[in-house]
Amino acid sequence: MFCPKCGHPNNKEGLFCGECGADISHVSAPEPAAALKKPENAGPWIALSIAFSLIALLFCPLLFGGLSIYFGYRVHRAGNEKLGTILMIVAGGCMMLGFLIGLFVYGFFKMRHVLP
Repeated sequence: MFCPKCGHPNNKEGLFCGECGADISHVSAPEPAAALKKPENAGPWIALSIAFSLIALLFCPLLFGGLSIYFGYRVHRAGNEKLGTILMIVAGGCMMLGFLIGLFVYGFFKMRHVLP
């Protein structure tokens, strides 16, 4: 615990500051840093991950799939590990499926001689 007057570190059991002599009997011990940290809101990252996964199915799977994986990672880091992991796996699957859809569409139009 620290003295509110001079900031000197003191024992929890002390009644007076060892440096300036101020009364520290009423001062409570500071809360641990983990208790003071406010958890990050994962809501926007969840929505972005789902939206970009769906976009990756039809348009530019490498870009949108990669971003979706990143957003899933942000959900994981925000404290929701299980949902973040699921979002990253789904994003990777959508990215691969988007590549397959793109190859199919390209092959279809190539067979019809629409593309050179």
